[in-house]
Amino acid sequence: MRHLALFIGAAAAFAPPHAVVARQACVVHNGDECTHEGVDAYAAVQFESTKPSLRTFLKLWLMGGPVRGWRGVGELKAVQDDSGATAEIFVEPETNRVGLIADDGGGMELGKTVQLSVLAHALYDELKDIAGGPEVAEVEPANRLCYPPSAVDATREQLPLPQRPE
Repeated sequence: MRHLALFIGAAAAFAPPHAVVARQACVVHNGDECTHEGVDAYAAVQFESTKPSLRTFLKLWLMGGPVRGWRGVGELKAVQDDSGATAEIFVEPETNRVGLIADDGGGMELGKTVQLSVLAHALYDELKDIAGGPEVAEVEPANRLCYPPSAVDATREQLPLPQRPE
């Protein structure tokens, strides 16, 4: 399994910067728990700090159907029925990384890319609110689920499609 993840990672290294390629959803080390360490994510934010409870918060967020057309199908996994796009949200408190993995098993069609970008922008909006929105203005940065909000802005530009104007 680890060799497969390395092979996929090597293939992704030669792809153009905004190309969407197959992503390995997790890496298992010596039969231990599945992690996303070293995984080439479709979209990822590198925060200065994250709390493990952010994972629970994002599970509830995903269950609420925050993005039209996307529905949660398990532990932080979602599917978009019209395009067939599937994705998994990951939270790595050890590395302070939060993101989205495209789980398509192959090359990405335009419809899937559009839907994944819509989901990624919605996730980024939610993360920015959690990190520094008006609801958490009185909360000390060290006590927030993720911090700082500027980390989201820095990574949003790396998505293959820009955010739709509201």
